[in-house]
Amino acid sequence: MLKLQREEFLKRTELFKQLATTQNPRTLFVACSDSHVVPELLTQQEPGESFVIRNAGNIVPAYGMQQGGVSASIEYAVAGLNETDVVIGGYSDCGAMTAVATCKCLDRMPAVAGWLSHADAAKAVNEARQHTSDRARVDSMVRENGPAWTSGIWRPTTPTFKTGQSACGNARRAGPCIEGDAVRDAGCAPGTRTLPYDE
Repeated sequence: MLKLQREEFLKRTELFKQLATTQNPRTLFVACSDSHVVPELLTQQEPGESFVIRNAGNIVPAYGMQQGGVSASIEYAVAGLNETDVVIGGYSDCGAMTAVATCKCLDRMPAVAGWLSHADAAKAVNEARQHTSDRARVDSMVRENGPAWTSGIWRPTTPTFKTGQSACGNARRAGPCIEGDAVRDAGCAPGTRTLPYDE
C-alpha cells in the first residue's frame, strides 16, 4: 500500500482523482480468482478501464439460475455502466477445471464443490469426448469451460462458440473468449452489445 501511495499514485494523480468520482470501464472481464491470473496485467489496462469479476474457474452460472454476485455484477456492468464488451478469460492448468475434469474429491471443501457444479454442462460435453491422457482431458475441460459459460450469460439465445472465437458484430450474441497462455482476443469492436437487456 505504501508503494502505491509513494510511486503509482504520484504518477497517476489525475486518473485517481477522476476515478474517485466516476468510472467508465470499457470491458467486463470474467477471470479466475487464482493469484497468477491478473486481467489488468494480461490486457495492459490502467485502473478504471476494466470491470473485473473473479471466481474459481471463471464460471458464469446461467442467468436466473442463481441470484448471486456474478449475475449481479454482470447486470450492474451492463445495465449500470453500459459495458459493451465482455471477455471470459480461461487459462492453461486452471486448478478449478482440473478438479472438475479429474473428479477430484472436494469433500473437505463443500462450498467449492457446490460452486464447481455450475461447470456440469461443460463437464458433460468434455466427458463425451475421447482423451488420450489426463492432461488432454484437463486441457479440453479448460477449453470447453469458456464456451459453456459464454452461452450461459446471454438470453434468450444460447450461441455456441469455440474457444478464442468471437461474434462481436452481432447483437444478442457474445464477445470473445480467452484461452491458454496468451490472450487471443483482448476485446470487441466498440459499440457491441453483449447482454440483450430489453430496451
